[in-house]
Amino acid sequence: MPIILLLTVYAGFALSAQAQTGGTVRESECHHQDDPSLRLACYDRLTQRKELKAKIKTENLTDKSGREATRLNLTAVCDVKKLFEDVSRITPKKDDFQTEAIHEANVRAELQKAGIKSSQIFCEAAPHKRLKYNAEKRSINVFLLGNNYAAPEVNLGSYEGKNAYGTVINVRKSSQETWELDSLYSLSEIDIPIAPEKAKEQFDALEVGVFGELVKPFVSIDDHASTPTFSMPYEQRYITHKIHFKPTSYVMYNAKTRDILWQSTVSTCNEGYRPELKLGKC
Repeated sequence: MPIILLLTVYAGFALSAQAQTGGTVRESECHHQDDPSLRLACYDRLTQRKELKAKIKTENLTDKSGREATRLNLTAVCDVKKLFEDVSRITPKKDDFQTEAIHEANVRAELQKAGIKSSQIFCEAAPHKRLKYNAEKRSINVFLLGNNYAAPEVNLGSYEGKNAYGTVINVRKSSQETWELDSLYSLSEIDIPIAPEKAKEQFDALEVGVFGELVKPFVSIDDHASTPTFSMPYEQRYITHKIHFKPTSYVMYNAKTRDILWQSTVSTCNEGYRPELKLGKC
């Protein structure tokens, strides 16, 4: 009986939401409206529907005690440099007598033993400066450049270089190290629906974060250098420390109050040669 009642209430709520927003609206339909007033009204209905879905998702979040949780319960956002160092220190190397599955299980066991999380890791998804409000779409556009830390560039001096004709040029040497979350085929940008009044009121405090899990090979280092030329007489070495990371959900929240304003899960679609990440379901 309680289950039937819950389904009835939810169905009634969904029907009420559809009535309020004027039925199902696709963003492409709004884009093709020639009349500016009709296009704006279309985006209004679309935004209301998306905000309602986001509200339902947020209200259904629960903490460990089973109570509704609409705030982030976090001590801090991940430090990518420290996370890389911790995982690198713990992660055992694979030998020829282990399968990939056994090695991965051993890595996760060692991380757990050392108190290092391999899932439900929360990191910054994009710096605040990458958030931009789109009044036409009534949404915040976010460029997801990923969480990274770059050390200051190190000057390694210079040397004289020659080409095949004996022409001499002074070449400057430098190196730089970065630490970053590396997610293959990750999302490049997302649009988060929010009314302009609500966005303007707290825009300066808004942040976008990502929950995710470590995936094999867990960590790796990419080390390469540029080749100097006469037009670009620089030999620059780049060392990138990568944490292999799979996003599982994105959230937009108020950094001052920790209130969650929007959340969406991430699905991996087209599994195989070239997987694709999408918000929500595939």
